[in-house]
This record gives sequence, C-alpha cells and structure tokens, in this order.
Amino acid sequence: MEIVWLSSYPKSGNTWLRFLLHNYLYGIATDSSQVGQRIPDLHRLGNKGLADYDGQVLCKSHFLPSPQHPHLADTRGFIYLVRNPRDVLWSALNYKRTLGTLAGDDETFALQFIEQMGAPDWRQHGYGSWVEHVTAWTNLAPRVPHLLLRYEQLKADPEGGLTQALTFLGQAPDPHKVAEAVRSASFDEMKSLEKKERKGGQATGVFMAHYASNDQNALFMRGGKSGQSLTGISQKVENAFQQRFASVNTILGY
Repeated sequence: MEIVWLSSYPKSGNTWLRFLLHNYLYGIATDSSQVGQRIPDLHRLGNKGLADYDGQVLCKSHFLPSPQHPHLADTRGFIYLVRNPRDVLWSALNYKRTLGTLAGDDETFALQFIEQMGAPDWRQHGYGSWVEHVTAWTNLAPRVPHLLLRYEQLKADPEGGLTQALTFLGQAPDPHKVAEAVRSASFDEMKSLEKKERKGGQATGVFMAHYASNDQNALFMRGGKSGQSLTGISQKVENAFQQRFASVNTILGY
C-alpha cells in the first residue's frame, strides 16, 4: 500500500479538498459517504485503519508525522494544506459550538487557543499545536514527495489549486473536468448536500460525525472565510493573538 496523505491541522479545509479530488478522480459525489469511502478519514476508520485498502490510497490525517502516526511507514507522499491560524481559530470556535463542546464563552476559548497555539483537546488527540503541526510536516518535506497548498490560495483559485494537486498525484488534468469538479464542490453545493443528508438522518456520510444535537441549522459546512479579524470576538483576543503569534506567523508568511 502506498499512501498519499491529505494532511492538515484541523479546520484547515481538508474536507473541501477531499470533495474536490473525489469529484475529479472518481466522479461527482452525490452522497458524502462516497467521499468517505474513496478518500478515507484516518480518524474515522477505527482499529482496522487502512487494512481494507490496497494500492495507492489518498487518506485524510490530522496527526503529527511522528512514529505514533498510523501507517506512516507506508507514506508515498503528502499534500499539506495550511490555513491562517486566525481563521483556524474562528472555524474551531464555530465547530465547537456545532458539537456542543464549547467550554465557557467565545473569548475564553479564543484565549485558550491563543495561549496553546491550538485547541487544547486537539493536542491530546495527537495533533499538537498549529505551530507544531506546520513545523513537523514541513520538516518532513525534504525527505518525502509533497505539495504545500495554502487554503487561501485554494479559495482564491480553486481550479488552479486542484490542478496543482492532481499534477502532484501524477494526473494530466483536464480543464473541463477540473471546472466541473470545482463547481460541484462549491460551498453552496456542499451545504446543500449536507442539509439533505442531515434532514434524511444519514448516518454514514462525511458530515454526520460532527453533530451533537438535532439543531438543523448547526452545520459542519459554514462560510470558509479568510483573513478574519479577531476583534469580532474582542479587542483583547486580537491583541493577545498578535502578541502570541508575532514570532511564528512568519513561518509560512502569515
């Protein structure tokens, strides 16, 4: 088995990238479980991991590339998707609300995220902080075939970003197929699919692991925004972020 990881810190756009790649490589997804089957999420596979897969496999992972990372020895390459930590913070906050696991108010969570440079529970899951995650995967890059994709780049030019990813995977991208894959994986299309699956109570789809209540408005797919200010939470949070991340945001130009 040869694995190409779709690796990212959580809330960096990995699910969107999976839909884009699925739509081009395997056909337009009409059911999110199709994406989960073809491009599995390592965190949802359970103890069997990738035992049922053979040949070249695309697989989502949020783990650090440490010796504890399942199947790391089978790595053929990786696509690393990175997102501005400001937007990761916002997305994590919204996600915690969706799950019903937000402890305290928005400012409390944001200040904890800033202090630890990531969500505290994600460190416990083996993802590390945003800084640790970016550093670990980029340090692996010189030894392993890889492609670095910025979420902001993918959002601004999804056809260009998908073309880069497909070329890395050894494809000769067809511009018409790329355009259709992008159109079918727009946020509006994915939201519509999520709402349909939510209404139907589908338990096997990509989205269904992310709900903690019956609130039909609590969606995994939200706005996918970029370049957000943290003053929307409070000026205290914005100031804390600037101070804490000042020395590390130059890692990838953020």
